[in-house]
Amino acid sequence: ELLWDSFHYDKDDLRWLARMPRYFMGRAVEMPPQGRLNAGQKFHHAGVVVFSATIVASGIILWFGKGTLGPQGLAVWAMVHDLSMLILTILLVGHLYFTFVYKALSGMVTGYVPEEEALIEHPKWVEEVKEGKIED
Repeated sequence: ELLWDSFHYDKDDLRWLARMPRYFMGRAVEMPPQGRLNAGQKFHHAGVVVFSATIVASGIILWFGKGTLGPQGLAVWAMVHDLSMLILTILLVGHLYFTFVYKALSGMVTGYVPEEEALIEHPKWVEEVKEGKIED
């Protein structure tokens, strides 16, 4: 379910991504309504999946292709490998930043957030839970 959600975006998600700088500044109240995951979380999860797979694939290519790729091929795959790692590092730093700006560590550890916070960050999800469409 998390993987599926991470690659599916609706109009509110796209509006959220356009307004992401506001979220960076700790102004979640001004963001479009979101479901269980906000668009930034979806984007983060999708990035981790894609770039982790890219690191694994490019690493295998580099490891086994040393004798056949030639210098240019090795350079290209090394660049793909390194850029993917750089992007994952940026995603990690962003993850840590939001963990502390929004005091989300307890929610990450326990899986629970106070309803007041959920209403600000994930109002669509709160509505679905209250209507019995999904379990909390």
